[in-house]
Amino acid sequence: LSAKGHLAQGAVCVVGRAADRKNASLNGIYCPDPRLFHGRTCYKKEEDLGTEKFLFYSASKHAWKLSNNLDDNKTGFAFAKVDGKDKAAPSDPSRKLTWRVFDGKAEGYQKDHGVLCMTARAMLHELGGHGAPTSGDREDGSEDAQLPLDDSSGEQGDGSSGDEMGSSSSEEEQ
Repeated sequence: LSAKGHLAQGAVCVVGRAADRKNASLNGIYCPDPRLFHGRTCYKKEEDLGTEKFLFYSASKHAWKLSNNLDDNKTGFAFAKVDGKDKAAPSDPSRKLTWRVFDGKAEGYQKDHGVLCMTARAMLHELGGHGAPTSGDREDGSEDAQLPLDDSSGEQGDGSSGDEMGSSSSEEEQ
């Protein structure tokens, strides 16, 4: 969201993580970051407390990742494996990514079929807001649209338990 409450061009929403589950703070609006990561667009969610979360594609892991660091050193809050040749955005409606979210040290990374990534414009449309396309709408979603940001705290995994990124095959489920 811009300072005026408008959606930034290319913004995406991560939704569906239940509020009572660990790492529910990954839900929210992610705006394109001017930096590229592995040659691809990455997205940043700025939260009220000055913390940051990133959504980015890891070419070395062949996965979209959600993390508080824009690097590959840790697995992060969640990841979704993709085919190494897949160049689609995480919000591409033609496929459904299967997100694995860190549920704590005992549980590790578990599939959460409720987690989705979609364009902010599509989310507004789903909510019946200003995102419904009209002939005069701009693609950047710069209507007077506001979506609430979740500011609950999140915990990242260290990749030491559960279904790790490096040990599972590419998974896309329809």
